[in-house]
Amino acid sequence: MIYFCAQKNRRTLVLARPPLNGIDYLEIADATDQGVLLVTFLRPAAPLALTPQNIVIQGGESVTNIVVLAASVDPQAPNTLRVTVDRAGDFSTYTLALIANATTDEPPPGVDPGLKRAALKTLLRDARFNVMDGLDVYIDDYSKPDPIPAEWLGQLKQLERLGHYIEPEEKPENDEKKVETAQEALPREPQEAMQEAPVSFPQKAPSPDTAGEDAPAPE
Repeated sequence: MIYFCAQKNRRTLVLARPPLNGIDYLEIADATDQGVLLVTFLRPAAPLALTPQNIVIQGGESVTNIVVLAASVDPQAPNTLRVTVDRAGDFSTYTLALIANATTDEPPPGVDPGLKRAALKTLLRDARFNVMDGLDVYIDDYSKPDPIPAEWLGQLKQLERLGHYIEPEEKPENDEKKVETAQEALPREPQEAMQEAPVSFPQKAPSPDTAGEDAPAPE
């Protein structure tokens, strides 16, 4: 992973003013232990004569105060400085800066002030933690068809209402037996409660006006 120091226009201005130098970009040499950083300059790094005292690493949350143990020019890349640190950092942001000495924040002679720092963002870049945990289902290939099984379609009432599903003409015998069994299992109490004994009402007493209609006429 490469971490650039500044915008391209700043690097262009520095290159137009030799022998001014500055950090172009920074990368981690080995993502496994993160013990070596590769700092690439715009021009050869040897004339700067940088030592571990000229390099500080700031930032961090759980891991802070990272110390630079060694700094040497890469023999295969004259613009690259190999910086060895005492331990790997955490996943927060770190800044590698070049200073003239421990008493000032000014850059060493020959280094542009605008290109003396490089931000190192190591969040989720560590190979030890960049491992699938089995819960990242969003990385599946959802372009592959995954149709609903045919036996499930009959249970979707919405498809039946829309006419997209035609129910089979013959139902399995097991389903019919299940319906009959369910009907037989219904409670009989409500039906028995309806069969009550007949009710007898008392005869109505005759009224005074009609009490003598059936009596025999006097002789």
